[in-house]
Amino acid sequence: MARQTEVDARPINPLLWLWQDEEHSNLALKPWLISRGFTLSFLAVSWLSIAILGFGSSWNCSESWQNELICSAAIYANNIFTEPHAFIFSWFTGVWFSNGLDHIIYVTCGFVIFVQSYERRMGIKNTVFLFFTGTAVASSIIAVGINYGYAAYPSDELFITGMSRNWMGGSVGMFTIIGALSHCSRRPLVLLIPVILFEIWNGQTNISLLTSSAHMVAITYGYAAGYYLQRNHANQE
Repeated sequence: MARQTEVDARPINPLLWLWQDEEHSNLALKPWLISRGFTLSFLAVSWLSIAILGFGSSWNCSESWQNELICSAAIYANNIFTEPHAFIFSWFTGVWFSNGLDHIIYVTCGFVIFVQSYERRMGIKNTVFLFFTGTAVASSIIAVGINYGYAAYPSDELFITGMSRNWMGGSVGMFTIIGALSHCSRRPLVLLIPVILFEIWNGQTNISLLTSSAHMVAITYGYAAGYYLQRNHANQE
């Protein structure tokens, strides 16, 4: 008897419109809200925090009580060894705030394009898991690099900057999910290559090398973790 060949049913393009399911059919309101629960909640809280507290700052934390509050929630590289409990806590608090209009628009676009697509395809549990573990992994690796770099080269401006500032927002978690989303395609590089090229350009022109490095670590972790999550998901179907 001829051996049957398994057909990879994954699409080449894993992206979905915000209001559609995997078959590209429009969803009714309740199923739509359920299928994008994390995406919608994250964006709602992020924009609400801006409406109430305004934008945070990566540098000036004493200008107002709002800035002080946001800064206390942000991720600091120098806390990983001096205040590890605060560093761990910031994985879950710093992601909800933004340091500028361009920052929140960037994250919002990423969630509307990539995160909601992954959440619909792989579920809210996998999405939340990747978002926060990606934030933890990337921030820890970059923080260790900053601390050891500063110890070895205390006059280097890159490491001085890394030790002096904070980080906030959901872009690292977003890039983690982009890495995982690539496995929802039968040609993962179709998604990965343009995103990586964009981030290389972005790191050269718009954001710091340290932030761009965190994004690259996140997408690498997301690609690795997403492979196993995709396999488990496929085996359960």
